[in-house]
Amino acid sequence: MLQPITTDNAFQVSSIAGWVVDPVVDLSWVTGVYQLAVAHPDSIVFYDLASRNLLRQLYPKAGEIVDIDFSPDGKWLVSGSRQLVEDETYRSNLEIWNGPDWKPLGVLFGVSGGLTGIEFTPDSQNLLVTYTLPEPEQTGWIDFWKIPDWKIANRIGTGTLLEVAVSVDQLRMATTPNRYSIVIWDLDKRERLFNILTSFTGAVNTMAFSPDRITLATGHYDGTIRLWDALGGTLLLEIPGEGIVESLAYNPDGTVLAASMNGDEPALTLFDTNTGQVLNRSATFPHIYTSLLFSPDGQLFISGSYDGTIRIWGIRP
Repeated sequence: MLQPITTDNAFQVSSIAGWVVDPVVDLSWVTGVYQLAVAHPDSIVFYDLASRNLLRQLYPKAGEIVDIDFSPDGKWLVSGSRQLVEDETYRSNLEIWNGPDWKPLGVLFGVSGGLTGIEFTPDSQNLLVTYTLPEPEQTGWIDFWKIPDWKIANRIGTGTLLEVAVSVDQLRMATTPNRYSIVIWDLDKRERLFNILTSFTGAVNTMAFSPDRITLATGHYDGTIRLWDALGGTLLLEIPGEGIVESLAYNPDGTVLAASMNGDEPALTLFDTNTGQVLNRSATFPHIYTSLLFSPDGQLFISGSYDGTIRIWGIRP
């Protein structure tokens, strides 16, 4: 039996297992079971975490997957793909599988635009899909799909979207219209709340909400991690670092923040979210992990990289 990772024992965290597969573009937990879903550009693969055995593979009709998500009630899996077409424009698709046997239902929706993310609401009644268009349009939008009708119930324009993070309760959303500012949205009212400005050297590369939705963590190109009050925009904590912050993930109780740092020596670092103290630092050279995910019980976190390396981290029994 593994221990949940906390601020008291995070110094004991080490790599437990690892393997190499196709390039990893997203990681997700399969609802209700201890299985990991790994999205590759052209497939979605299910693994049993205890044995690391491959359980099954799904092959979306549209390749170039950029994101996947499972509905909390375990009934749906949706993948989002994005293909670069002529004239430097994008074509994006949503595809659906029906759980728990993951029967393919095919392509739900195709649109001219660059899909950037998909996320179910906690009640499994809605799916948020974000899109952006490159220059010269410089615009983006969010579609709110109603489930199980699978119809677009609402759409809001956002301006250009580079990075998007949605709070666990789906009431707050953070977007980066450019690398130097962050916009906080009220998703219930479908309106902007306020902007947070960053510096030229502190351009944003990744974001993550805390489990209680009160704090937004941002990772920057200068290696800095900043924790913001997501309700008012106040800077709560600034943690200096080296290199580019590639990915961030909170443990389930929000006390530990995992960060993938791409510096002279790429590393995975665990921080105390109250003090900013480094709890653990593990060199990962040559692997740069662009996807991080804690297990629902907090006992493990998973790292995935575009070179195909997946690694499981935890406290050895």
